[in-house]
Amino acid sequence: RVMVNRIWKHLFGNGLVRSVDNFGHLGEQPTHPELLDYLAQRFVAEGWSIKTLIREIMVSNTYRLSSDFSAERYQKDPGNHLVWRMNRRRLSAEKIRDAVLSISGKLNLQQGGSSVAHYPEQAISPNRNKKVEQNPSEFRRSIYLPIVRGNVPAALTVFDFPAPEMLVGNRPTTTVPAQALFMMNSPFVVSQAEQTASKLLTDSKQSDRQRVSELYLACLGREATTAEQSEAVQYIDALKQQNGKENSDAKVAEQKAWASYCQILFASTEFRFLN
Repeated sequence: RVMVNRIWKHLFGNGLVRSVDNFGHLGEQPTHPELLDYLAQRFVAEGWSIKTLIREIMVSNTYRLSSDFSAERYQKDPGNHLVWRMNRRRLSAEKIRDAVLSISGKLNLQQGGSSVAHYPEQAISPNRNKKVEQNPSEFRRSIYLPIVRGNVPAALTVFDFPAPEMLVGNRPTTTVPAQALFMMNSPFVVSQAEQTASKLLTDSKQSDRQRVSELYLACLGREATTAEQSEAVQYIDALKQQNGKENSDAKVAEQKAWASYCQILFASTEFRFLN
């Protein structure tokens, strides 16, 4: 039951027992006790296979519900305890970082291996006078990042990554100004926006509108509307002219303009939230 509840929480945002760290008489009662029992029995019957359980939940009608709002249902169940719609959720810190790297084309999909074997030695042995070198794990998936206590990557901490020394089943989800400032000013986000712009501009046959559509599909998972395309092209053209006054190289001016727009999409609420 504990395992099933944590898997449900991972897929839906809330567990059938919402106090996932306090499962029992002292915690919250399950909202769907019969469903919890059924899934626990299925989990055991299928050989304790996590993949089989996830597949069974994900092909259900409940998992495939949209996040559309219903005033009538909200009146009866404002907390969505009965799962009448999918909860709108912010992506976790790891997912946001991986999504940015995936869109820029820099994500390293290598599997397995030690997460700290090549980590700068000062993070593990700060008393050694050895020059810090670039971390080879810099672009690996977040699950492989070396998490050293007191030196957690900023890309994770700003989006509610828990303290490494704590066991946290239910992470807090906050929306604070520091998150917006990170997406605006972080060298990591700026460099990935520049890389994304370079990737977009490799095909010289594409029009600006086609590039905007491609960017929307990659970042937001949908086509850009006609109005969004027009606004994007207008913004990029204005920025190209402004950059052209500061830099005689037209390609550099264009690159900077597209990088700026890529960063706008990275910083958007729609990019960080799952509907």
